[in-house]
Amino acid sequence: MMQANEHAPSALYDVVVIGGGIVGCAVLWELAKYDLKLLLLERGPDVATGISKANSGILHTGFDAPPGTLEAALVTAASHRFPDVCKLLDVPIRRCGAIMVALNEEDLQACEEVLEQARANGVHDVQRLSRAQLLEMEPNLNPCAVGGLLIPRESVSCSVRLTIAYAESAVLNGAEVSFNEPVLGLAPTPDGLLLQTPRRQVQARFAVNAAGLYADDVARLVGDESFRITPRKGEFFVLDRHASGIVSHIVLPVPTPTTKGILVAPTVDGNLI
Repeated sequence: MMQANEHAPSALYDVVVIGGGIVGCAVLWELAKYDLKLLLLERGPDVATGISKANSGILHTGFDAPPGTLEAALVTAASHRFPDVCKLLDVPIRRCGAIMVALNEEDLQACEEVLEQARANGVHDVQRLSRAQLLEMEPNLNPCAVGGLLIPRESVSCSVRLTIAYAESAVLNGAEVSFNEPVLGLAPTPDGLLLQTPRRQVQARFAVNAAGLYADDVARLVGDESFRITPRKGEFFVLDRHASGIVSHIVLPVPTPTTKGILVAPTVDGNLI
């Protein structure tokens, strides 16, 4: 149950976006193109303080998403928009392409399955690579490589800068952003929803749950128990710029049923991760 607040509910917002990560800020940016009263509530001290600042920055084409899923449809569609979005928002993008490296015959068979996935998702530019082609493209690869795949449109950007650009553009178009304001309660009203934060109550016609790793907590505030997020923690090692010439593509291992393994990727700032 929501607790009473000494302050009266604020003016009615058309949409309140919960979460200031890249998804929440992208939604805010898109909605700010219309004549709407918008508010974004972020539990942290700034945008992009969660997983949006702790990822590879790879802009995927959807080549390896499970065919027929919402993920496959959205990632594939988004991959065609990212270059124009990054240009519009003055965010760097590096269209370096990716290679998937097979180290044995079993890996080669797995690459064939990935190639079939890519075609099922409409990503038709993925190509087989021989060992000689791989080593010509990336001479510093493990010499045990026997072949692989080229995914030419895989790219890298900076998710932090993109998140900030989304938010700043939305604010310039009239949206409001509030930090250090987690959503603690949600309750239906005749006009939509009443959101409770530590500071106030906020009325909204609609709310968008873009709370990242906390999205299941937000969903449960309205009785949605349909999913639960179980985070998995990884590590990134950022190499000095003098190592930038070691590889020029995103280098992907062949995935297994339990992991996508260790990747090596250039960044837009000239480092390797």
